[in-house]
Parts: sequence; C-alpha cells; structure tokens
Amino acid sequence: MRKALLLRAASIGAVCFAVTATPAPANTQDECTQSDDWWLRIKACTAAIESPRWTGALAAWAYSNRAVAHAALGNALEAFDDHRKAVSLNPNDPIARNNKGNSHADFREFRRALAEYDSAIRLRPGYVNAHYNRANAHFALEDFAAAIDDFSVVLKDRPDDGDALTGRAEARCLAGDFEGSVGDRLDALRLGTLALDDTAAYLRETGYLRQDAEAEAIDAIAPALAAWTEAGCP
Repeated sequence: MRKALLLRAASIGAVCFAVTATPAPANTQDECTQSDDWWLRIKACTAAIESPRWTGALAAWAYSNRAVAHAALGNALEAFDDHRKAVSLNPNDPIARNNKGNSHADFREFRRALAEYDSAIRLRPGYVNAHYNRANAHFALEDFAAAIDDFSVVLKDRPDDGDALTGRAEARCLAGDFEGSVGDRLDALRLGTLALDDTAAYLRETGYLRQDAEAEAIDAIAPALAAWTEAGCP
C-alpha cells in the first residue's frame, strides 16, 4: 500500500559572484536557478557553463541546476553526469551531494547513494531532504530500522509530511512494529495524504474489509487496517 515516492532534489540558488568573475546576465541566473521550463533552464545553465570565466563553485552551481532539469525530463544519464561534475567542482556543497545521491538511486546504486546522503548530512546537519532520501535508500536495502530513524528526523521537522508518514509506516510494518505502523497510516489518513477511499478499496481487495462494510470514516476501517498490518502488510 506504499505509493511510489519521488526523491527530493533541490536547485541551488544564486551564488555570490567573486569580483574576478564575469557573472551571467541576471535573467540567465534566474532562468538557470528558478525556471520551471526545463528546456529553458538547460539553455540558461549551459550558457553559464560555457562562459570561460565560470569556474569552481560558479560552474558547479550551473551544472547542479542543469542536472535538476535533466532529471525532471527523464534524462538520467545527463543528470548523473552533471551532478558528478558539480560535486567534483564543489565537493562541500550539501545540495549537490544530495542531488548526486538521487542520481545513484535512480540507477539503483543505493549504497553509493547512501554515501552521498551521508556527506550531505555531515555538511549540513539536519538536512531534511537528505534524511528523506537516505530513508528511502535504507528502505530499498531493507535496513528498516535505519529508514525509520531517518523518516523520524523528517517528521520531527515536518510532522505533516504524508510521504514520510507512509514511508515510516511501511518500514515499521516490515520491522515488526505493527502498532506504530497503524498509527502512522491513521495519521496519514487524517491528514488526507493517504486517501480513505483508496485504502478502503485496497483492504476490500485483500479481504480484510467486507465488501458491504461502511468505510466513510477512518474509525470504520481502523480494525481492518490493523488486521492487515499484523499480517505483515501483504
């Protein structure tokens, strides 16, 4: 009952330009950082990258933002190459490390992804996106205790994060913490991030809720949800 989750990347905001560098025009900076037109972002970031005076952290900034656009368009190889270049140019940037971890995860290289998320968190303690992404990598590697820990960090900062709630619910179920798992799913239902109708339909399909049972309120399906969870969330 766990929906597919998107990993959380971030663009890198406009950097402070060294006085010896010739920055790109303001509109190019904005388009490379903020544009939701991914092809426009790629064009703007490429113009910045190709500027001969852009080196080091300045070039890393543009590579990282171009990588986010490539990933959004499904260009996984191009995104990975740009994330790799960004980290090589600015290895102490936690956002670049987090985003490179996502590229490794896209290729199911979860242990390499963990190394990047670890670096991101070491560089920026409490970095919530990196904890969320690391939780999913731990989950993929079936280290459910570690996944629970990272999801819990996310929820301490963002208690209404529905994806983190359902992720922790699944990890808790597979770790044998059935009570905690049910509690997380009920919280997600109350928040509306887990749809009541879809949950009831799933429980009917799997035989834990009678076909004729009323399911208009969360309390009505709670016993069936508990029974399904105690069966190991099949």
